[in-house]
Formats: sequence, structure tokens, C-alpha cells
Amino acid sequence: MAITLDGIRFSGDMAGQKALAEHRKKYYTRVVTGYKDKRTQKYGGPPKAGGRGWYTETTQVPEYGYIRKTPYVPPKPAAAAPKPAAAPKPSYTAPKPSYTAPKVDYSKQFKAYEDRIAKLQSGFRQTLSDLQSSMAQERKQFGTQLATLQSGFQTRFDEQTAGFQNRFDEQAAVNRQAQEEMAMGYQRALAQQDRPGVEGIRFADRGTGGARQKDLRMQGIRGAFGRKGDRLLKISSLNV
Repeated sequence: MAITLDGIRFSGDMAGQKALAEHRKKYYTRVVTGYKDKRTQKYGGPPKAGGRGWYTETTQVPEYGYIRKTPYVPPKPAAAAPKPAAAPKPSYTAPKPSYTAPKVDYSKQFKAYEDRIAKLQSGFRQTLSDLQSSMAQERKQFGTQLATLQSGFQTRFDEQTAGFQNRFDEQAAVNRQAQEEMAMGYQRALAQQDRPGVEGIRFADRGTGGARQKDLRMQGIRGAFGRKGDRLLKISSLNV
């Protein structure tokens, strides 16, 4: 980075910095202008062994500046050079030219340019027409391909939907059949269970307990153990 000091420009390379140092040494004095804090990270040993570990040490570092030994006097600008005297005007008068430029007919060149431009325009129109035809054909082919893809997609979607519906119907039929079989099995199990019956009653007087034999036979009870009946017998008086 270039530095300008006392009107002199010092470049940022090594030669310029060397010249700047010599200029300062000759015309300036280095003095301390102040102090600033400098923080340094140090390691004082592990804390378990009695050390301080990592800690920050602050020290005062001087800041330096330069004071010129003598006041700077800028150099006086150089005096402007006097203007030269005006040259006298020549008294020579140039003769008028007697040359006459020949006439050139550019009509043939213009005609050639016009023909070339017309040819380029015709070729451009043909190329544009070909491009438009090609784009129309490609657009038509793309529309046909898109319609084919849409039709195929719709067909596959319908087939999958029909397959899902068929599987759903089959599963529903299987579930209904299983429910019917479970209901029939439950009914068969209930039908096969024994109905509660009365084993037999032995009355205290070893008789019929006041009931007629005909009534006891209708109820399936004959007044002794070992006989069964399908109907429950309500006994109004019984000595046990």
C-alpha cells in the first residue's frame, strides 16, 4: 500500500518501505504516544497439580509515533514557462486545385447489394416456414403421445380400481360366510347342551307328597330318586 508523506509518495514494496524508513529517520523522531493493554493466553500447569491452568495475562505495551524535527515547508511550485511568441502569418497564397474528381456509378454495386438482401430475406422466410411446420408437427406428435399416455393411465387406474373392488367384495363375502358359520356353530352348540331337569324327589313319607300319580307321571316324577323330568316341579310343602 503506497504512503504519501511530506508530498513524497512511497510505494508499498520493499524499496519504497526502505526509503520511507530512511526519510523518517532523517526528518522525524520516534516518541512514545501512549500505552495499550496486551492480553496473552498462558498455561500455568494443570489445576489438579496446583497450577493455574489457562489464564490471561495483561501487560502495558507502548504505542509509538513520529514528530518532525523541523517544520515541514512545502516546496514552491515552479514558475510557469513563458509562452512562445506567436509565429508570423505566412504571406503565401496556395493556388486553387484544378483537379476534378471523376464520376463513379455506384448503381451496379447497389443493385448487387439489393439482390443479395432479397436473397437473404427469401432464405430467411423459407427457413422460418420450415421451422413453423416442424414445430406444428412436433406439437401434434406430442398431443398424440400425451393422449396415449392419458388413456393408458386411465385404463390401468380402472383395472386397479376394479381389482381392489373385487378383492374387497371377496373379502366381504368371506367375512359374511365366516360370521354365518360362527352363528350356526353357536346355535348348534346351544342345541347340544343339556336342558336343566329335575332328578327326582324323595318325599318324607316316601309317597307322592299329596300329588296324584297321574300328575307326577305327566311331570316326569314318580316320587323316587333316579328318575328325571324335563319340567320343574313347584312343591308347596316339603319336609326335609
